[in-house]
Amino acid sequence: MSRVWTVSEALPADSLAIATLFALSWTSPFEQLQFGRVDTSTLVSAMALRITRQMQLANMGFLVIRDPRTQEAVSVAQWSVHPEECAVSRETLEEFEEHQAFEDEIYRSNLPSDSNKDLIMEFSTGHYMVENLATHPDHRRKEFATRLLETISYRADAEKALVYLVTASDNDARAMYSRLGFAEQGRLTLKDIGRSVATQKCGMQDLTAMRLQRQSESPLFEPEKSTNVQHMYFDATAYLDNKIENAEAWREIAPYDPTQEDRPAAKVSVFRPGFIIQYLLNAIGILKRTKPNAELSHMEMRLKKLLSPTYSPAIIIGVRGLAGKGKTSVINAALSEIGLAHTSSGNVGTYVPVEYLALGDLPAPYAFEVRMFTLDQVKKCLRGLWEDYFQGALSDDRDDADDSDAVDLVKPARDTFLALFSDLPDFESEEKADAFLSQAKSVDDPRVVSKLLRWAQERYARLEQIASNQPFFTHTISDLTDLMEPYIQTAVSPHYEGQEAVGLESSRIHLAESYIKRCRITIVVDEIKRAGDNESLKQTLYEEIGDESSCKAPLQTDEQIMMSALKTHRAAMEQKAKKTNAQLKEPKNRKNQLLRQQQETRKSVTMEARSRQVKSNLRTWFRDNTGLKEPLNVFRVSTTHYMELLREDDNRSLMNLPEFTPGSTEIVALRRHLFTLVKKCGEKQSMINYYRQVKHLLNEMSLACTRFKPMYKRDHLLKFIQDTHDSFPDQCRRHRATFSRWLQPVLDASNTSLKDWLRKAEKSCEKWSHYNANSYWTFLKREGVHKRPTKNKEDWSRTLLDYGMDDLEPLLTALCSTGCSSYATELIQAFHEKMDDWILFSEFFDNMQLQNNAIEDHVRAMLSHQATSLKVKGSPFGRYMKETYISVMKAHPPRTGKAGIHNNRRAMFKNAIIDQASGPYLAIKQHIEVQANALLLAADSELKKMCDEIFDKICPVQEDDGFRALDRCKELKKDIDEAKRILEGPEKEALASAGIKVV
Repeated sequence: MSRVWTVSEALPADSLAIATLFALSWTSPFEQLQFGRVDTSTLVSAMALRITRQMQLANMGFLVIRDPRTQEAVSVAQWSVHPEECAVSRETLEEFEEHQAFEDEIYRSNLPSDSNKDLIMEFSTGHYMVENLATHPDHRRKEFATRLLETISYRADAEKALVYLVTASDNDARAMYSRLGFAEQGRLTLKDIGRSVATQKCGMQDLTAMRLQRQSESPLFEPEKSTNVQHMYFDATAYLDNKIENAEAWREIAPYDPTQEDRPAAKVSVFRPGFIIQYLLNAIGILKRTKPNAELSHMEMRLKKLLSPTYSPAIIIGVRGLAGKGKTSVINAALSEIGLAHTSSGNVGTYVPVEYLALGDLPAPYAFEVRMFTLDQVKKCLRGLWEDYFQGALSDDRDDADDSDAVDLVKPARDTFLALFSDLPDFESEEKADAFLSQAKSVDDPRVVSKLLRWAQERYARLEQIASNQPFFTHTISDLTDLMEPYIQTAVSPHYEGQEAVGLESSRIHLAESYIKRCRITIVVDEIKRAGDNESLKQTLYEEIGDESSCKAPLQTDEQIMMSALKTHRAAMEQKAKKTNAQLKEPKNRKNQLLRQQQETRKSVTMEARSRQVKSNLRTWFRDNTGLKEPLNVFRVSTTHYMELLREDDNRSLMNLPEFTPGSTEIVALRRHLFTLVKKCGEKQSMINYYRQVKHLLNEMSLACTRFKPMYKRDHLLKFIQDTHDSFPDQCRRHRATFSRWLQPVLDASNTSLKDWLRKAEKSCEKWSHYNANSYWTFLKREGVHKRPTKNKEDWSRTLLDYGMDDLEPLLTALCSTGCSSYATELIQAFHEKMDDWILFSEFFDNMQLQNNAIEDHVRAMLSHQATSLKVKGSPFGRYMKETYISVMKAHPPRTGKAGIHNNRRAMFKNAIIDQASGPYLAIKQHIEVQANALLLAADSELKKMCDEIFDKICPVQEDDGFRALDRCKELKKDIDEAKRILEGPEKEALASAGIKVV
């Protein structure tokens, strides 16, 4: 709902409108019991003067929302404050009460004789009460009542006051009251209401009035900052938040299920996908039966393309971080499901990617499905195990050099064979396994290799048969956890001890990295005590978000505070906390609840100060390093605190709730943020785009039916389109010189610095050649990445790549940022100049500016994507290095009776690296040249493609100039005008009632 519908104080001139709103809203049995069967105009007249007088009272308030066009009040909330809390300056409390009693008596005497005067008087005045809430029937379902109640609640929160209201137990608005934090405090049931309302045909029904109470907000929440985003929250999360904030979380809290979000069409009775389009298609079909022509066919084709909205694909949220940082705990807390995601104890990590999807309409609430490696991948891993075992235990190519760095390749391989084939006699023990494996005379000996592969294939077939019955359904989370446990490998899983050496880790990492690339949203998890100065975390943030030029944060909150003042405050709290700790250690104070409460408060303040420092540091670092204006979203979450609220506990009571405040964790804020992102990217935006497309198409068709003047010379228009279309490639080529000026320094640096890079690379290869045979083989198998027992982790490819990137990185950055941006700007400027020539047709094509913006965004996004590939983040270099590692291992595999294999490996690897004619550094230069050319070609083709889409939509090949063409146009225009009326009227209102604002 547009913010032009603002909340404001009521004026005396609004009294009649407010009285009318009350009268129109009092239609339920409960209100009929209060007021009887009274004519609306009579009731309005009786209330208007009373409302005017109440506006003068210090303890009574009226808030209204006005129609911005007429300034008439369309929604109202009446509320009162207890007299003891009012600052009545003009009269004493006794005088006020006497005056109020006298006024009440006059009001009572003026009420209609057939109304229930006692109930009217009781329910019309109150203290700390929302007295009345009403919205005009034409403006309901627009969240007006919610906004009025929020405004009242914020005022009460500022005074730490409670808010009450009274409502019928069957009132549909109770769901709204619950979302806003109201909870039932008591009931009053009236038996046989037919005695009180003679004309009401209710028989012997009961009527229950409920007294609801809303507690004040925590002082850690700042209502004025949350006002503007309140309406972006989903109902279920708002309900959960209020349960927490009102200390009612001991009750069952249903988790929010994003799959339950209805499409707008499901919420709105008027809208049906294709409703207007199908209406026009029917009209065109009738006209085509009388006189088929190209113009009607063209309109029909365009209408069919918009027959129904195209909804956005599912939004995938990925969670990543180091081992033991709480990734799965965050998932459980965000979904409010205990034990859903598998959590490990201690500093361990899950080595397989786990995907959580909404089931939809399936027979059980939970399901599990395992995805297996392919048989080829399994055989490759098994072959790698066997090569490691042979290299370490049987090959003649072994030496004793550098024993401190020797890598034990044998034990991990043997342990894995024992785990895989434990049911076979040859693997009943380590001794029998070694005896069987030692039969091999070479690494390719079929007596061993063929049997290992055959046994592995048999087990794979059995697993495939089990997996064919997937998914496995369960009715509880605990059953799901038990079912998943054998398939979830962690660092402490005993049957995967030493799995790093068998090639599984690299496969899993590759699988996880490829999956994370599919995620539209990424959460990076780390510890707060180290997040602010954790370079690994910062690098992950930069890679995931910093390279994305279109990074947008839907919720922008100002978290920049005075850090110096906060630091001082934090220091003071820590000092006070030390003193309180000392006092609590004294025997007389050990049970002092006041001291303990003070201590918890000070701890909370200290935690909050540290949290804000980390947030500020990360946001400042992110802004300075990425140049993005949108702030980095940072949340401090304590999943332990939050999950205590959801865990079943028979001993828990209202007097012994787990310690929890809104400031203890930001799980709620994280959930709100994620659901807002999903909602923003989902069906709502799809429906807005669909509405806009239909609107523009109707406008074009309407003008075409009026025979808009420029369209009379259709042949001239078509010729102009063709000339413009043909000129775009030449314009693109004219602007390539700008890009070439930035590209040339990169190519020059590749030529002048190549010898220096090769010299440094040769020294590194000499250093690595001194590693023993086992270590060298392990580095080759792991594509240059390995940590020797007493040394730091090494990455050969990264070391070699850095030699070249030290010189190229600044030049590439300038090329990819300034160079590509300048090229895109010149291309788009040329495009706009051509489009300006279409000014004559601007009225006909009212969506031309929209098309221009879409093309500009597309061209910039395309160039940005191409520029990213130019940054050479190891892709061409990495591919060459991977091929080198593989070729060296294939050329010189482990074997018996062949000494000197290690020397051959070292020589072959070194020669491949320092080869000036075909080495990895040449691959970098070739990659830059190829990608630069691809960027230029893509700019030409994409711009031409986008323009073609506009040209194809402009007009048919031939207009309808046959007999009675004008009559057909007039007839079709009537249908188009009716469709436009429906779109701008009922359709627009229906979408608004579903929370979708369109213009």
